[in-house]
Amino acid sequence: MEHTNTQCNRTYSSLLVFLGAAMLFASPCSAEQSGKQARINAQLVRIVIPEIRLEEASVEDMCAALEAESLKNDRAKKGVKIVFKGQNSAPNANMELLHMPVFDAIKFMCKVYGCKYDIRDDAVYITPNANDLKVVQQ
Repeated sequence: MEHTNTQCNRTYSSLLVFLGAAMLFASPCSAEQSGKQARINAQLVRIVIPEIRLEEASVEDMCAALEAESLKNDRAKKGVKIVFKGQNSAPNANMELLHMPVFDAIKFMCKVYGCKYDIRDDAVYITPNANDLKVVQQ
C-alpha cells in the first residue's frame, strides 16, 4: 500500500499531539500555581544538563552543582535556585548524570539521598526525609 504525504503528515501530527500530552502529564506543573512557580516549573523541564560527574558528593554538593549547571545551560541565564535545608545524614555518593532535565535530576538526587523536594515561588527546596520519600509541591 502506498502512503501519501497527507497520511504521513496526519500520522506525524498525531504523534506530536501524543508526545505533547505525555510531556504535560510528566511535568511538575499543577493547575493552581503562581506565575513565579509556573516559571520555575517550566525551567525545571526545559533546562537540560548535558553532564554532571561528582565523586563522593554530599547532597549539598549535588544541589550546588545542579544549581550551577541549570544557570549555565539556561538560554535565559536565570537558572533554578536549589536550596538544601536541614541536617545531612545521607552518605556521600558518586553521581553521573547525562543529558537530563533539571527536574529529573532533582528526582533522581532525592531518591539517592533519601530526600524530598518542594517547588516554591523562589526556589526548589531539598530536605532530608529518610523514612518518607513523599514529594511535596506548594
